[in-house]
Order: sequence, then structure tokens, then C-alpha cells
Amino acid sequence: MRWLLDYLQLAIGGLFLETETYRQQRDAADSLQRGAMLVALIGIAVGLATLIGTTIEALVTPSREAIEQTVYQHLTGMPWYQNLSEAEPDFPAAFDEYFQVITPIVIQLTNGDPDILTGFASVFVLPMFYLLGWLVYGSLAHAIACMFGGQGGFGQTLGCFALAWSANLLNLVQIVPFAQVAGTLLLGLIASYIAIREAHELSPSRAFWAIVLVPLVVFVLFACVLSFSFIAFMDSLGNAA
Repeated sequence: MRWLLDYLQLAIGGLFLETETYRQQRDAADSLQRGAMLVALIGIAVGLATLIGTTIEALVTPSREAIEQTVYQHLTGMPWYQNLSEAEPDFPAAFDEYFQVITPIVIQLTNGDPDILTGFASVFVLPMFYLLGWLVYGSLAHAIACMFGGQGGFGQTLGCFALAWSANLLNLVQIVPFAQVAGTLLLGLIASYIAIREAHELSPSRAFWAIVLVPLVVFVLFACVLSFSFIAFMDSLGNAA
């Protein structure tokens, strides 16, 4: 269990933006390996929190049928419904028809049904999703930092960026049913700024632009892939015609 406590301490240092923790991670001989393990553990922890929160939510959430019945009883018990029913004999049938169509859509958009299977899947999917995001984001940030004169190695960059991924620990609040947390993205960007600054020993301004440019590069790459895919699709339609 000692190793788990070490990773917990590492994650807390990254979450609270402790500069010394980022420097120690940069200088560690196994920075890349520790970073990968930390990101995976964060994904597992958030996945377990999601599973627990979803399970509790499913146990306490009334069924969709119960919600529909309650709403229907309240609406049909209102004076306007009685007045319209007396004035228009066809109104109750029309109301029931629209109610059966609209109400399930509204319930799904505003509440939805807790899916325990999704919670189970998150335990396995989130670690892989976090690792993929960490690799892609860290690799792009490393390339941009090197263009700005950064001296850090690839492993040092990813090792420090693993600490920035500790911002996702805020999502552990999902263990509480219906709970949400704000600020994860902002905290992650601040942590990423510290990570790239310490990994490459960049000036504050260069570290800032290195972090800002990463989402722009991702957007441009995504737009290019989407454009080429659209062109290829239209070309295939033209050939088929």
C-alpha cells in the first residue's frame, strides 16, 4: 500500500499546484512510467466514483412511469384543463396524445434514467480515455514547447503533465448522486501551464503560449480531418453517380 500512498501524495501535489512536486516529477528517473500509472489510477478512481454515484442515483430515482403519472395527474387536475375539456370535448384525447409524445422527451432531456451499465463501463473506459488524452495533449505541448526553446525531454513533459491530470480528481464529487463540479477545465489549464513551464524551464510568457496553442492545433487538425473526410465522401458519391 505504500506505493499507493506515494501516488496519492503525487496527485495531491499536482492538484494543489505545488511547484516543487512538479520539479521532483521532472527530475525523477522514471517520470514517464510514474506519470502513466498516475493517470491510469486517476481514471480508475473517477470511474469508480461515477459507478457508485450512478448506482445510488438509480436506487433513489423514481421510475419514468411514476414521473409521467405524477405530472399527468397534476396537469389534468388544474382548472384550465377542466375548462378546456368542458369547452372542447376532443381536447382530453388530443392532450393525452401530445402528452405521450412530449413527456418522455422532456424527462430524458432534463433528467434521464441513471444507467448502471454506463457506470461499470466508465471504470474501464475512463483510464484509457485519460491515458489517450494525456499522450496526445502532452505530445503536442512537448512539440510546441521545443519550438519555443524548451529543453525538457519527452518523458519529463509527460511526467509533469500527469500531475496536471490530477485536476480530474475534482470529478470524484460524482460519487454523490446528482452532484456536479465546475472549474475542472480551468484548473487543468493552470496545472498544464505549470507542468510545461517546469518541464522545459520556459519563461512564463512562452509557457502560456505553449499551452494556449495546443487546443488551437487540435482544432485545426480536427478541422482538416473533417474536411478531408467530407471531400472523400462527396467524391465517392460523385463516382457512384
